[in-house]
Amino acid sequence: CKISSFADDTRISKKISQMSDTDLLQEDLNRIIRWSEDNNMKLHEDKFELLCYRTPATRKLSEVLPFMGDITSYQTPNGTCLEGSALVKDLGVTMSEELSWTPHINTMVETASQVASWVLGVFKGRSKLLMLQLYKSLIRCRAEYCSPLWSPTKITDIQLIETVQRQFTRRIHGLGDMNYWDRLKELKLKF
Repeated sequence: CKISSFADDTRISKKISQMSDTDLLQEDLNRIIRWSEDNNMKLHEDKFELLCYRTPATRKLSEVLPFMGDITSYQTPNGTCLEGSALVKDLGVTMSEELSWTPHINTMVETASQVASWVLGVFKGRSKLLMLQLYKSLIRCRAEYCSPLWSPTKITDIQLIETVQRQFTRRIHGLGDMNYWDRLKELKLKF
C-alpha cells in the first residue's frame, strides 16, 4: 500500500484488482495502527474514512456481484467498521467515489457566494478599487483554492463557478449596466 501524510492527516491507498488485495490492505491498516500504538501516537479511529474510486465498469460489477461489500468494508483492530463513503474531504477538497469534481465545485461555489453576500452586506462602498480588493482577497481565493487539481472541464461546472464572479462584479459602482465580458476587461480580470 502507499502511505502519504500532510500535517496530521495520513492516508493509505491501494489498487484493489483481486480479492487478495483487500486482505493485504486490511493487514496494512492493522500494521499502521499497531505502529502508531507502539510509538505512543493516538489515531482517532472515529475519523477514519474509506473512499473507493469507482469507474463505470467497477460500478456495474458491484451491482452484479453479491460479495462486493466485502471488498469495500474494512475493520480496525478494536472493531470499528470502515464503510465506504461517496464523498471524502481531503485538505479542503471534496473527492468523490465517481472521480467527479462537481460535488467539490458545488460546495466551493456555495462558500464563495456566502462570502460575497457577506462582503456586499458589510461594506457599503462599491468603488472599483475597494470591491476588486475585497473580491481578490476574500472571494476569489476560495474559488481558486487547489484549482489545478480540480480544474473543471464540464461546461455546467464552469458556468456555476462564473456565477459568483458575474453576480459580484455586477454590484460594482459604474459596472452594473455593462455586459459580463466588458466588466471583466474593465476590472482586468480577464485572462
